[in-house]
Amino acid sequence: MNAEFLQAQKALQNAREALRDGNRSVARRWAEQAAKLAPQLEDPWLILAAVAFQGILVAGISYLVWFFLVHSYPISQLSAFTFLTPIFATIAGVVLLNEPLTLRLILSLTFVSIGIYVVNRR
Repeated sequence: MNAEFLQAQKALQNAREALRDGNRSVARRWAEQAAKLAPQLEDPWLILAAVAFQGILVAGISYLVWFFLVHSYPISQLSAFTFLTPIFATIAGVVLLNEPLTLRLILSLTFVSIGIYVVNRR
C-alpha cells in the first residue's frame, strides 16, 4: 500500500472517532482530508466494464438459469440452493482474490452446508 492510501485510512479513522465523540465539524474536516488523499481511479472504463459484466452477464444469466430450473424442479427444493451463494462467493474470494480462509469462515460455511442438507433431505 502506498503512503497516501495509509494516510487516507488514518484520516477516515479519525473522522469516525470524531463522529463517535459527537464532533461533526472535526469529523467533516477529517473526511474531506481522506477524500483528498484517497487514490484516484485511473481507468473509469474498467469500472464500467465490471459493472456491465456483473449486471448483464452474471445477473442476467443467473436469472435465466433460475427460471429454467423453476420450470424443471419443485420450487421448495430450489429455494434452499440460494443459500449456496455465500459458499461460492467465499470460494471465489479465496481462489481469485487470495482472501484468507479462517477457521471461523470454514465453520460458518459448514453450518450453511448442513442447513441446506437438512432442508433438502427427504
